[in-house]
Amino acid sequence: MAYEYFIFGGLNLMDYKFFLLIILIINVCLLYLHVFLFKRYKNNKETGAFYKWLLDYSKDSLYYYQTYPDIKFKYISPSIRDIIGIKEEVFINDYKEAFKLVHPDDFESVYKKSIGQFDYNKKQLARWMNANGEYVWTEDWATPIYDKSGKLVGIVGSMRNITDRIKLEEEINYRNNHDNMTGLYNRAYFEELFDKLDKHTSCKVGIIVCDLNGLKMINDNYGHKIGDLLIKETGNLLNKYSSENIIISRIGGDEFSMVLTDVNESDVLDLVNNIKNDIIEHNEECKEIEINMSIGYSTSPYSIGFMNDIFVVADQNMYRSKRKDKMDDYEKLKLILNY
Repeated sequence: MAYEYFIFGGLNLMDYKFFLLIILIINVCLLYLHVFLFKRYKNNKETGAFYKWLLDYSKDSLYYYQTYPDIKFKYISPSIRDIIGIKEEVFINDYKEAFKLVHPDDFESVYKKSIGQFDYNKKQLARWMNANGEYVWTEDWATPIYDKSGKLVGIVGSMRNITDRIKLEEEINYRNNHDNMTGLYNRAYFEELFDKLDKHTSCKVGIIVCDLNGLKMINDNYGHKIGDLLIKETGNLLNKYSSENIIISRIGGDEFSMVLTDVNESDVLDLVNNIKNDIIEHNEECKEIEINMSIGYSTSPYSIGFMNDIFVVADQNMYRSKRKDKMDDYEKLKLILNY
């Protein structure tokens, strides 16, 4: 994939992820070592104090959450302050305060982890509200503790702030799927969506193909800056129709595509007419950069196995529109000359 070559501190992204995995494994091992030694030597004041110092100064926030006989945090390392900006005493005094900070979309997962209904072989990603009222992403590795009867009596875990990593991954994902010039989806994303609808997702579908007329002439006569500005203006005009079921992509230098799902032909035709009206309004208001675009569309009650046919028909209709536009321009020119 493209982001395999994203350089981060001398490592490509795949190496960087592997590096994080190694660090994570080391931290988890240290966590269990610390807990074991701390429990073993807790009656030895000098040795116990030393291992508590190790726990307290770990970069990750280490915790011991007791679930039986009563529910409470028996220990949270002070590094929780670096993650969410709140002192550990707040949660040790009342464990419910921690759950109040969980993002609503992540609450169910966090709660299930706390009662043993979780696959502890997997990491947990969750968002927690910090002292500034902002959500931070955390990565949590936890291990359940059972008594001899198999009853869950506690959970030990290690939590770290991965907000920067999530933002980096989101940025890379955005760049991989979006066109730099317009902010619309790019051809790679269009092809991925196209393939999904053609092979896996069954629905009513429509495709609109739009092609800018005269872009090469503008680039040749006025420069690529003006041509790029025209592309951006076109992207802005189309992007206002973007929604959950209308995916808009720039699939070529002067070509755009709109994939509509769960729509009827009348819905697609209404959108085409709205775009044409928007172009007229834009050209009246901005005569310096006029948009001249040919549009074709096609619809089908079925997507699986038909996407290529739908696109071909839409593309053919677009070229018919382009030829018609040229003929109309030619007729207008004749009228002017005859006049």
